[in-house]
Amino acid sequence: MDDQWIIVEKLSYISNPGNFRSFFLKDVLSDTAGYYRPLRTIVYMLIAQVGGGNPFFYHLFNILLHGITVLLVFHLLRKLNTNTGPAFILSLIYAVHPVNVSSVAWIPAMNDVMLAVFVFSSFITYINLVRTGKWYWYALHLILFIAGLLTKETIVILPVIFLIYYLLFSERRRIAHLVLMAGSWLVILAVWFVLRQQVRSDITAIESLTVLKVFKNLALGWAGSYGRMIVPLYGRRMISLTAGALMILLTVLLFLRFRPGDNKKVLFGAVWFFSFLVVPSVFKGGLSDTWLYTAAAGGLMVFSELRINVVPRVMAVIMITLIVLGYAVYSVIRLPVYRDELTFADFYLSEHPDETVSHYIRAIALGKKGYYSEAVIELDGVVRDRPSYMNAYYNRGLDHMKLKEYRRAEQDFSTVIGQAPGFPNVFYERGTTYLHLNVYDSAVNDLTEAIRRRPRYLQGYFSRSAALVRLKRYREAIADMTTVILLDPGNERAYYQRGLKYIITGEYAKALSDFSKVKTAAGEYNDLYFFMGTALYGLKKYDDALAHFRKALEVKPGDARACYYAALCCEAAGDRTGASDYMTKARAKGFKVSQEVWKRIINR
Repeated sequence: MDDQWIIVEKLSYISNPGNFRSFFLKDVLSDTAGYYRPLRTIVYMLIAQVGGGNPFFYHLFNILLHGITVLLVFHLLRKLNTNTGPAFILSLIYAVHPVNVSSVAWIPAMNDVMLAVFVFSSFITYINLVRTGKWYWYALHLILFIAGLLTKETIVILPVIFLIYYLLFSERRRIAHLVLMAGSWLVILAVWFVLRQQVRSDITAIESLTVLKVFKNLALGWAGSYGRMIVPLYGRRMISLTAGALMILLTVLLFLRFRPGDNKKVLFGAVWFFSFLVVPSVFKGGLSDTWLYTAAAGGLMVFSELRINVVPRVMAVIMITLIVLGYAVYSVIRLPVYRDELTFADFYLSEHPDETVSHYIRAIALGKKGYYSEAVIELDGVVRDRPSYMNAYYNRGLDHMKLKEYRRAEQDFSTVIGQAPGFPNVFYERGTTYLHLNVYDSAVNDLTEAIRRRPRYLQGYFSRSAALVRLKRYREAIADMTTVILLDPGNERAYYQRGLKYIITGEYAKALSDFSKVKTAAGEYNDLYFFMGTALYGLKKYDDALAHFRKALEVKPGDARACYYAALCCEAAGDRTGASDYMTKARAKGFKVSQEVWKRIINR
């Protein structure tokens, strides 16, 4: 699943407590989504302190959160005057329900479980505030509401639900209370919105929403989600929609036949259920089990008031037991689906073959597994079905990049820029594509725009610096690496790259100083000793340079360049034999030695 790019690839960053402040200033976990969910990142950091990248600890924490959520559901139902027996049964159903499997089994959905914890606890404290008027319930309520906002944006609907609860259930409606609470919520939401825009300021709507599409998305989201909550069927969209409509009709008929115990609670539960589905249904479309994790509590409120008195008690107990066991068994059956992203994508596609999003999900999974050609084929179909879906063009462009089909990648990124210029990271990706196509001026222009949008995105500076070097604008390339060092003083790669550029400009002392900041000559820096030797050679420190070229040959025995410059160092030190040996090796390894140098060293 998304565990790879959300956690694994960012583990070194999120596990560093020194980056804590940045969690509130940018979307650390996603390069493209632009979410503002800092509390989720903080939780990942804390888990990483305990278990590092071991997924066991993340799953364990999510299971513990689920247990807390179940207890909160029970407590919430009791606060709403549901009897202990029904509250226990409904909480048990919530605990084992198949629609909650994805939120509990899928690590990136931890924020949905965290959101439910904060929503339920915030609502419980609000009920206590309304009933007692105590200031500490007010303070705790706002703290929990803020925590929810920093977890997932869906909670913005909660103040409306609070007000509806107050108007429905409060025995004394006080204007002062409404003014205080509305003012508090508005101030908190305003501050949150400003902070969120710092992260999402470069994001525009990916697709335009028409009135017809809004109603269509709501119909599917509401009916499909309600049907899945009652009978968790997974299949074609029309099946979910039809099942949902039938379940809504059946519920209405049940309540008409058997009068509810509390009409207000039924109304409130329905408002809760459908309100929490508005934002994801309208803006994302389709169906997702994770949306139901918080919304389902409204359904439990509704059914807590269903009074069916015609069934014998023993039969009722048997039916309830079978329902709980049925849900539990189906949940266990669904668990293997979440083993990895491609398994899930294939399963989702098998159950939703007519949904474009199914093919999109599979394409993303294929790309992350390295099956780029297959991913492109899937995305070709997505683009045909939904020509305005910019995510498909963007990800197809990324896959073309991996396949080194740079011209096709450039076309996809250009389509995105033409239709949705605010799409995250697209200027960086097209700039990198231009770099591969050797169109360096265009690369610099796009990368400059990418940096303007995300001034702290270090990779943008690295790529622009590479393009500037190709244009022989060395001073500007050096300036980019200096900026990276200012943003991240411990960035060895920036020192290494700046050192290379100082060698080009002949500033050997500065180059040597930068190279000294790199701790190991391995991986990306396996040429470190060679370039340090080059800098020392430029400073005419031939003995030190020769020592570094010899170290370079220990790291890379086949390095013809190191042999060549070692020969020049030996020549400068008067070691004719050493010079001859190294120059002979350099030529044998394929280094193009000029006739003048060859004669000077070999034939003297």
